[in-house]
Formats: sequence, C-alpha cells, structure tokens
Amino acid sequence: MVTKRALDLNRVWEFDQALRRDVGSLLCGVDEAGRGPLAGPVVAAAVVLPANIAPGTYYDSKRLSPKAREQAYERAMGEALAIGVGIVDHHFIDQYNILQATLLAMKNAILELKIDPDLVIVDGAAVPELPFSQRKINHGDALSQSIGAASIIAKVVRDKLMKKYGEWYPEYGFSKHMGYGTREHLLALQQYGPSPIHRLTFAPIKDMVSLQETRIKSSNDPRKGVGQDGENIAISYLEALGYVCLERNWRVRLGEIDAVMKDGDTLVVVEVRTRRNDSEALAFQLSAESIDERKRKRLRLLAEWYGQSMADANLKEVRIDIVLVHYPINGSDPKVVHYPGIL
Repeated sequence: MVTKRALDLNRVWEFDQALRRDVGSLLCGVDEAGRGPLAGPVVAAAVVLPANIAPGTYYDSKRLSPKAREQAYERAMGEALAIGVGIVDHHFIDQYNILQATLLAMKNAILELKIDPDLVIVDGAAVPELPFSQRKINHGDALSQSIGAASIIAKVVRDKLMKKYGEWYPEYGFSKHMGYGTREHLLALQQYGPSPIHRLTFAPIKDMVSLQETRIKSSNDPRKGVGQDGENIAISYLEALGYVCLERNWRVRLGEIDAVMKDGDTLVVVEVRTRRNDSEALAFQLSAESIDERKRKRLRLLAEWYGQSMADANLKEVRIDIVLVHYPINGSDPKVVHYPGIL
C-alpha cells in the first residue's frame, strides 16, 4: 500500500521534473525560515538539486521531525549541485521590516550560488532585481522538491544559530523555542526585558520598549540632580585612576548605562549609586540591595550590547564596575568606593 507521505514525495518530485522539461535542468528552489520569531535573524536558502535526483526526502520542513530535517539537511549538503545561504540580522529587520529582510536574505542566497540557474522558484514572494528568470510559487515548500530542500536547509541553519544564541543568553531559552513567542519566551521577556538579539519592532517587545521610554520621559524624580552629581564625582574619580570616558548616559531602548570607560584594553561599563543623608553602613546596604539579580542581568546585557557596537579591536574584554558615592550626614565631602568587576 502506498502511503500519503510517499505520494506527496513523488508529487513534489514530478512538479520539479515538469519544470525542468520546460525551462532546463538547473532548477533553483528558494525558501526562508524565521519570519515570525521575536528574536534572531531571518535565514534563506537557495538549492539546485541534480536533474536525475530520485523522489524522496525533501519536503516542507515544517512537516518533518527535527531528526528527519537533520538527515535531509545532511543529504542535501552532499548531493546538491549548488547551495546558497542568506542571513539578515535583527538590526536590519528593525530598521526596515521583516518583508524587506526576507527578500534580501533570499536574494543573497541566490547570488551566492556557484552556478547560474535556468529558473528560480520562490516560495510565496518574488525577489526583486534578480539576474535570473523566476516564478513565485505559493505554498511552494509543499509543492516543489527543490523549494522543500531549501526550506529544510534554511530551517536547520537558523536553528543552529539560535542554539548558539541560547548559549550566550541562556535565560531566554532560545535553544528550545528558536525565538518564537512561546509562553516560556514571553515570561522571560517580562522578567529580563529584551536581549541584544530581540526584534524591538515586534509586538509585544515594541509595547514594552514604548512603555519604558514613556516612563523615562515622564520621570520628574527630584533625586535626578543628586544622581548626576554623583555620576560626575564617580567619573572624575575613575579618570584620576587612568580610565578614559567614552560615553555618558548611553541609552538604548533596553536601558541606560551611566558611563562607558576604558581601563587599558578593557571596556568598562560603570553603574553609579549615589546616597545622601544615610549613615555609611546604611548607604552600602541600600546600594547593594538596589542591584539585585534582575538588575545585574540587565547590566550584563547592556554591556554585551555596547561591546558588540564597538569598532575598537584593541578592546579585549568587557567588565562591569560599581561606584558608590556617599554624602555623609555631617555634610563633609562625599566618599567614593569603587567595586571593579563585581558582576
């Protein structure tokens, strides 16, 4: 008895063979992975399979188990005539939009091919400014063997990237949900805020960021002046030790860094705590309590984010320092206590 899966695999093979008879043997299938997640890049793949390939293996990646996808990926890497991969990161997605990022990833994947295809068939969207003939095939990953192979390669490549991000940012669970908006992922976002690889223009992250910015703009905290005085004192203190100030009040939608400085070849993110009219012991206690584990994680993420944006190749490490500026009750000069690398 012939199973439905066998019929499907034969049908997608016949679809491609019919196209080859019309346009030529070098048929290129293109598909993407990662349009819907809240984090990470969108990845596209372009695949040219041999004309004499047999039916089997390559089908819509969403209908394959992780193990079957891995096996199909390994087979494609060995028998495809040409493979191209395009990766467009979350920065581009936020700056333009996911559609433009997807089209760019597809175009880059096609242009990476080592051979010129007779026809490019694309799942769902026509790619602009291609030097090759192309056709848009709606639901192509379930209709074409070549597009199915591309969907498998794009999915596996992206999953490998997200598992690596999962090692960098383990609190978000990227290696499990690959950046999609699962309950676990949304709870992590509520607890830690966005990571450096989150798409800040995607809901619900966009709403979280807008709320944070509104709170910053509407803040009329009378202690702000005291905090700025403390930052001035802390920065002057560190500069006297030989640090070089690169940024003050560096702000992104994830949060703010009081000061970014250089200590030799080390990038130092400085968090300043200013206390007034407390005893010295109470000042230390309150400052320590204000930097809880959630704040520490946020500072580490900000440090990583800033470090990724630096073009200075001479900076070898990133460190987080805490500086306490305490104004004593008796009105004497403030005391500065420096805690280097405590996070």
